[in-house]
Amino acid sequence: MSPSATMRLRVVERACHGGNLERFIRPLLLAHLARNPEGRHGYAFLADVALAQTLTPAPSGVYRALRSLEDESMVEGHTDHGSEGPARRVYRLTEGGRSCLAVWATTLREYADEVRKVAELCEGSR
Repeated sequence: MSPSATMRLRVVERACHGGNLERFIRPLLLAHLARNPEGRHGYAFLADVALAQTLTPAPSGVYRALRSLEDESMVEGHTDHGSEGPARRVYRLTEGGRSCLAVWATTLREYADEVRKVAELCEGSR
């Protein structure tokens, strides 16, 4: 198979897989921080998500999303130079983040209804 054909196949596989839910990492991070008001760092988030068996985000995506949320004042972070291991950035939810999470909750409920309808349509078309 030619390199261009291989590239097209990869694009089609990604587009048809439906697994690209990277924007869902934002509400997941906000909800996680809302449930942990003492603050959490990215590694703890990844461990908790794995235990909860929700989305499986890439670590780089988690840290990128946390930086973005911090830039948008949805979370605030500080460096923790704790006694164990390397310094870690610990994040806490802000009031703006709480408001954003409430909007996400409403939006996700609406999306869930629409996604269910599309899934039913797709299943009926096989």
